[in-house]
Amino acid sequence: MPNPRPASRLPWYLLLLVPLSARAVDFTMPLVDKQASLEITETLVGDYHDDNFDQDPSNDGYGDLRNRLNLRLAMERWTLSLRLDASLFIEAPSAARPPYRNRLAPEKWYLKYRARSWQLQAGDFYASFGRGLALGIRKVDQLGEDTSIMGIRGSWHLESFSLTVVSGLLNPSNTDGVTEKTISDWVPRSPWYATRSDWLSGLRAEWRPLPGLSLAGHVVGLVYDPYRQNQHLQGLIEMSILPRWATIAGSGLDWAGVTDWLDVNLEFNWLHKDLHQQLDAGNGWGLLAGSNIYLGNWTLVAEAKFYDDYELYTETEAGDYLPTRIDVIRPPTLEPAEMEIANNRSVAGGRLRLSWRPGGGGTLLEAAGAGFWARATAVAQDRYWIYNVWLTAEQSFLRSGLARCILGLREEVPLAGGGLAKHLVYLYTSASIPLWGRHSLELSGNNWWEHKHNTTLDSSTDFVKGEWSLGWSWSPLLTASVLVGYDSESSGSRQLEIFYTPAGGSPIRQVFLAGDIMLNFSGRVILRLLAGQLRGGAKCINGLCRIFPPFAGVKLETTVRF
Repeated sequence: MPNPRPASRLPWYLLLLVPLSARAVDFTMPLVDKQASLEITETLVGDYHDDNFDQDPSNDGYGDLRNRLNLRLAMERWTLSLRLDASLFIEAPSAARPPYRNRLAPEKWYLKYRARSWQLQAGDFYASFGRGLALGIRKVDQLGEDTSIMGIRGSWHLESFSLTVVSGLLNPSNTDGVTEKTISDWVPRSPWYATRSDWLSGLRAEWRPLPGLSLAGHVVGLVYDPYRQNQHLQGLIEMSILPRWATIAGSGLDWAGVTDWLDVNLEFNWLHKDLHQQLDAGNGWGLLAGSNIYLGNWTLVAEAKFYDDYELYTETEAGDYLPTRIDVIRPPTLEPAEMEIANNRSVAGGRLRLSWRPGGGGTLLEAAGAGFWARATAVAQDRYWIYNVWLTAEQSFLRSGLARCILGLREEVPLAGGGLAKHLVYLYTSASIPLWGRHSLELSGNNWWEHKHNTTLDSSTDFVKGEWSLGWSWSPLLTASVLVGYDSESSGSRQLEIFYTPAGGSPIRQVFLAGDIMLNFSGRVILRLLAGQLRGGAKCINGLCRIFPPFAGVKLETTVRF
């Protein structure tokens, strides 16, 4: 018997699920007699999700419409912005947990005043201090992540001094960009002042005593669920997995042009966590140092990091909502951005990168190597060495052509018996080949070969995964491409076949094929249609990863800008 489908409770969503025929308007603001401008960006995404063969029926056989309307009103030194999001699910599986929820609500907003030497903003904003070691709240499209701070930000800039102050609630976008499930909102519960979010405040001061030299100090404080409305988070606090509150204090130095051939940077941070069931509060340390040495056509980059229990994150409400991790800090990994790095919180080591650009021309050759000692837990088997070496070649040609290739080897070697040894060979490549006029061929792809060996069980697994895209571009009007993906890791199969069927189980897709076409009408109207299957799995950016489900079906995206 088929599962019953929930009826749509908000049919008037459809009014906002059609691209608007709006345009930018310059006008005179009534009452104040000032010139103003209104900009509108309208984005509509419609998906049909077919069977993706991931053995999870709760994400198959439904449709969804997601709309994003951005309004921006500017008048002299004032700017007002509002983003309104809508989600409508059609015949969504009733067995999905948490459920798919229709939604219409304001998502992000801000009001900003900009003076000559200072500015003040109320509403939603992103914030980063230094290189992300002390604070890194920003949007990451590749991971479907869009968390902001909803509160107050002020900044003051003089010739040699600047000051930034931020304070507000952590405010994730309420439709998850990966699963399309709803994330708990900051909207108050009873009593009216009690929120389900965390309160973050920070201050950063920067002094520039000499050209190229910057000295900075900062402090960040995070109070977890101050009104005890997030039951999921309260459980983690009671178990001392997360603290009741945390602070970060640190300083940094950036000196570009110590000499004609040397730049240096240094940042140090102390992390203090107040844990519920621990007499001694948890403390962490984060140190990052680097230098650039310029020798004609050669550049040598040397960097080192020391992170000891250096991790700060929170989680949103569960129940009928999708519990989501929000990372407050984003320490650099010193490895290629796409690496799947399980531990960037208790690790120490460094990286050397040597670059050669002969004659300052269109050829670039790089060799890089990194080595780290990592400690996941206090257990001896969780201590290991990490080695990563990679070569990069880049070549420009035919005036607008560019080819780039990265080939690397990464190994994790446990320090004690019983650990998991990993050996990875990876390849990233891209090329833009001019044909004639505004026509070109576009190629991009990546491939991973990995071998894992469990020294305790004396068992090994091998897998391969990757994705490739070949397209034709008629800039800027048209781009059409074919995408091929493959993945034997998720199925556990030793052979790469289109489908793998485990004993007594359902087929799991291992090979994916899709077509993608995009039309761009002068940047004002952009249409994109994708049909087929896309590979899922872990996707990482600078040490932060999300698990994406595979996609099968049709996706249509329309963007109108004015």
